[in-house]
Amino acid sequence: MAAMRDQAIGQPDVSSLALADQALITQVLPKARDRAKDLGIINIAIVCPGAIGAVIAAPLVSLAGYPALFGATAVVAIAASIGVWRIQSVR
Repeated sequence: MAAMRDQAIGQPDVSSLALADQALITQVLPKARDRAKDLGIINIAIVCPGAIGAVIAAPLVSLAGYPALFGATAVVAIAASIGVWRIQSVR
């Protein structure tokens, strides 16, 4: 019962953040005529890491345990940080 209560309280917060993100994303896209395509690509970029991560995490945890999973996650986070380091601003 507590889980249902927590989800009812927390889910609207997550939904409102997702709506705000979508609204802001549409404001910074370069071309208005390409918004649908760009939002589709953004959706793929949001969903794919979870799917790919699950496929990689299961054998990694089975073979090397959770410390290896946490280490791999740290490596990916650092690589992502380096990847966005040069982004200075949006138009």
